[in-house]
Amino acid sequence: QTGADYARKFLNEYAGDYVPLPTDTTNPKAWRDAFVSQYAEAYRHYTDASDRLRERFPHAPSSAAACHSMEQLKEWGAAQRMMIDSYVPKAYSSFSTGAVEQELKDSKARIKEEIAQAAAKADAE
Repeated sequence: QTGADYARKFLNEYAGDYVPLPTDTTNPKAWRDAFVSQYAEAYRHYTDASDRLRERFPHAPSSAAACHSMEQLKEWGAAQRMMIDSYVPKAYSSFSTGAVEQELKDSKARIKEEIAQAAAKADAE
């Protein structure tokens, strides 16, 4: 028996009628979509927003601290703003937006300092 055969056997035995089976059982996104369609349709906009975010910012750093250039920082900031627009209710978004703006400001200063130190080190050599 193959791995797919074992997967089918255990799915039928343990999940039965409770887990909706996707057409492509090897695709994690298909599993997610099948589950959301059956049990969480009201939350589909969150999964759609997550897909859009990954498509639009595939190389965005995971945090401002991981940014070491202004371009990376701009991409991180744009991704954060898109997440806020997608997930945070408008009435509360100013708090999140303010935190992102402060992180951008702090990281911009840190990156400028990193660039200045690298330039000074290059001049010293």
